[in-house]
Amino acid sequence: MSGIGEYRDQIQAGELRVLAVTGRARIPGVDAPTLREAGVDVEFTNWRGVVAPPGIGDGDRDRLVRFGLPVLPAVLGVILGPAAEQQMRRALQLSDGALSGLVNTTFSVVVYVVVAAILLWPLVRRVKRVPEREKV
Repeated sequence: MSGIGEYRDQIQAGELRVLAVTGRARIPGVDAPTLREAGVDVEFTNWRGVVAPPGIGDGDRDRLVRFGLPVLPAVLGVILGPAAEQQMRRALQLSDGALSGLVNTTFSVVVYVVVAAILLWPLVRRVKRVPEREKV
């Protein structure tokens, strides 16, 4: 079970068949009944969320809720991860597994640098703050 967005290409290509959808209503463009219509008295939605450790403090929780930088990579990963993985697999197949196929244009290099900066920024900020805390 998963969200339609993760498998839409394969469904449209005829590689996968949707047997039923779990929500209250049918999905437009998908020829499949709901579970209830199929005789299974169950209804739920495919939930996605941002989680944190159980002992998270109120201040940290508030920063996460306001979509501070530590949340951005997680949200991007959830949204773009499946598509990025599929494109990376295609690129590696086309280049016979050579990593140089992933960085063959200036644009791709810029994208990798920006993604790396987004992912590393929270760590850099945390490292910069440690000496400030020790001074107090």
